[in-house]
Amino acid sequence: MERPSLTHVGPYRLLHLLGSGGMGDVFAAVDEQIGRRVALKLLSPTATGDPQLVARFLQEARALAQLEHPGVVRVFHCDRLGDMAFLAMEHLQGLSLREWIQRQPGPVPLQTAAAICAQIAAVMVDVHARGIVHRDLKPENVFLCPDEATALGYRLKLLDFGIAKLPPAADGVLATTQVHTHESSFIGTYAYMAPEQLRSASTVDARADVYALGVLLFELLAGRTPFVSEDPVDIISAHLRDEPPPLKQLVPSLPGTLSAFIASMLAKEPGERPAMARCRDMLGAPWEKAQEACPVPGLASFTEAQAELFFGRKVETQALLALLEEARAGRKHWVQLEGPSGVGKSSLLQAGLLPRLRELPSPEAPRWMIATLRPSYEPLRNLARALVSVYASTGPNETVEETERVLSEGPDALHAFVTSHTPKDCLLLLVIDPMEELFTLGTAECQRLDSLLSTALASAECPLRLLTSLRSDFLHRMEHLPSLARQLHGAARYPLLPMEEEALA
Repeated sequence: MERPSLTHVGPYRLLHLLGSGGMGDVFAAVDEQIGRRVALKLLSPTATGDPQLVARFLQEARALAQLEHPGVVRVFHCDRLGDMAFLAMEHLQGLSLREWIQRQPGPVPLQTAAAICAQIAAVMVDVHARGIVHRDLKPENVFLCPDEATALGYRLKLLDFGIAKLPPAADGVLATTQVHTHESSFIGTYAYMAPEQLRSASTVDARADVYALGVLLFELLAGRTPFVSEDPVDIISAHLRDEPPPLKQLVPSLPGTLSAFIASMLAKEPGERPAMARCRDMLGAPWEKAQEACPVPGLASFTEAQAELFFGRKVETQALLALLEEARAGRKHWVQLEGPSGVGKSSLLQAGLLPRLRELPSPEAPRWMIATLRPSYEPLRNLARALVSVYASTGPNETVEETERVLSEGPDALHAFVTSHTPKDCLLLLVIDPMEELFTLGTAECQRLDSLLSTALASAECPLRLLTSLRSDFLHRMEHLPSLARQLHGAARYPLLPMEEEALA
């Protein structure tokens, strides 16, 4: 069905065609009332006769209007005029990520690919915070706007929220513009779709976008998507059942830790994928300076950056998460992990527990703010450093020196500092790992830390919770921290045993 030649749509004068798709055409246009140049998306006459396609078209306007985000294309106006539906959006200068990829001589360098996907992840963190799941992340829906002020040379804009999964309207029911996604609906672009979205688009959450971003990143680095075939059925089947090829085999120069992380983004089970915030942080790291290291750290413990290389402690991780839920609810204020030397306490905390803890959604319970303290030989300064770091985003921003001076004022100082600095909807989890380092300090240092920690823990109103690791053979040394030792009976203590054969496998 052809649309007769148009020169105007409402207040917009059409200039020239920018592109066409299955849903309709996009024109460069001018709003003659205010002189603003826009991109005018005009639904095709055929699509206008389909209520679901009209709903999808109008849903894009609703989603974009909700976001008002610098990383998402802005919407100015949406309306229906007779048999026409149109959407007036920000007119962008630049090119799509797909067009940019096609201009590259080969796979994209690591630094560039990571920077692009870190920007996408940063925008998606905010999109997900609004309860919106994009469900169609792909290079065609990422637009690159030239910007010499950025290291990449481009700033990104996300496009096409027409099949986004939106939160219910304020009254708890679907708005009239909401696309009704049935269980059997196939919605999205199959080459980038998570297994659960292929099965049921209506039930997906933010982790489906993590999977799509993993496919996109894989494509940038390898010059191909994880699954390649001329038959769409083969690709869909592979997303559902096959493991993607190890990216490091296709890109030997890729750091092993990053390769493992991208593999975790492509996990078949949504619960095994990282949160989008972790994707943003990991992809924003300086990978071009990363030194390749043995994936088995040997005597060194695993770090949080190596979470995707850490295996074999699922049961223990879940048990500690459950204990920390008790702490979050206020039933316990202290969780201690105990075990013999070399059993893997630090690795479990740093690579197993903390990444999971940062990702756990908590719509009703207080949110964790996590400060990690390795006592070393300057415990009070290191405690001040940890506090300054964790509260940097909430302010006011004291220096390490100022904070250390405040903590030196008396046994109530930590209690007062944490209470005044922690937002009302948060709790501070102070992680001391390994705690036995405290026992190597002089008596004065031990007494100061003992007074600060025990006073804060003893207060039911203080938002501080304590997570510690301690070698079993140092338990008798708790006498050096007499006030804390008296509170140990009320702590949740978890004994860590060596891994058995099944966990090792």
